[in-house]
Amino acid sequence: MGIRMNPKDRDALWNDMELLQCNYCGGIRGVGGFNKDTGGQYGYDNACKVCRGVQVRKSMRKRLKTDPFFKFKHDLRLAVLHSFKRKNWNKPNKTIEIIGCSFETAQAHLEATCQANYGCSIEELGGHHIDHIKPIATATTEEEVVALCYYTNLQILTPEDNLAKGAKYD
Repeated sequence: MGIRMNPKDRDALWNDMELLQCNYCGGIRGVGGFNKDTGGQYGYDNACKVCRGVQVRKSMRKRLKTDPFFKFKHDLRLAVLHSFKRKNWNKPNKTIEIIGCSFETAQAHLEATCQANYGCSIEELGGHHIDHIKPIATATTEEEVVALCYYTNLQILTPEDNLAKGAKYD
């Protein structure tokens, strides 16, 4: 049930509200439903937050399928993020600072581990997991998790090998 207002008060409120129309869905929303954009008309994005989110997700899905290096960086960021989330901690820094090298160096290292373990490249392997050689389960502090996410503690394993390994350290 809505709030009942005097028609004069309602009209005054309506005139004071800043409303914008989304160029994609045609919906009319208050400015809170749009991202700020200094280059956009009225200082806001021309797409509402919902439509912009849909566009970003579509673009990202397409790029993950077509750009192997983008997919590698995405997978590595998620592996590092999940290392902290498993322990209910927040990731303290950017992934590149935590792994201690550039994404190119990390990719070369992981390609070498894949070659050593399976005799093929990551693309030829098909499905893969980025595994911690010394498991995250052994960490008791955030600092230890950061240390265990260093790129030399990472390797590529098939999903079957990774699940069989579990939290063991050889």
